Amino acid sequence: MQYARSWKFVFDSPHWLGNLALPVLCGLIPVIGPLVMLGYYYAVVESLHLSRGQRYEDFTFERFMAYFMRGLWPFVIQLMLILPLMLVVLTIWLVGIGLGAAFIDDKNVGVVMPLLIAVGSVLYLAVLFGTLVILVPMSLRAGLAQEIALGAAWEFGVDFRRRVQRELLMSLLYNFLMGPVVMLLGALFCCIGIYPANEWLMLSHYHRVGQLYQLYLERGGTEIPLRVEAA
Repeated sequence: MQYARSWKFVFDSPHWLGNLALPVLCGLIPVIGPLVMLGYYYAVVESLHLSRGQRYEDFTFERFMAYFMRGLWPFVIQLMLILPLMLVVLTIWLVGIGLGAAFIDDKNVGVVMPLLIAVGSVLYLAVLFGTLVILVPMSLRAGLAQEIALGAAWEFGVDFRRRVQRELLMSLLYNFLMGPVVMLLGALFCCIGIYPANEWLMLSHYHRVGQLYQLYLERGGTEIPLRVEAA
């Protein structure tokens, strides 16, 4: 995995500033904006895949609807998996806190309640991390094939994790660790820098997703069928 390359590639394009700024503007549009951004990320992954990492697609408003439609498929996959899991974890967390509050006396509440909250928070983060391990390959297939095909996405995800699971786990952990650092650097620029910093972080993440896909194919994985877009 080329971690340094995942940060540097953004500047390969002469239009790198627009590629950082324009998706941020789209993200400000309620509901539609985040889907456009998600679609652009997978367009970047596809262009890197087809060019063997030599170039990536520049963001352009002329492809606004194309990005929106591409982003719709992985969004549906994510919604179908994340929402139920997060509701289950949140319910367990709230029930645990409620039971703790009911059975803990006043003398111990100051010690036990923070412990319960800490355990619940760790559980939430663990489930979130585990969910991402499942979601990344399934969303990748949906974003490149531009279809939901839940059964095919699940099978692809199982095979993907079998071949590149260690690298996938390391990449996600790296993203968790680097996220606060990059956002802090962005905040130093009068807080406005947080937005392009977050975009840079996301592009870096999806570059690594593309790297994982290439590694998966090199290890005998099944190539995702790409949709040919109408001219």
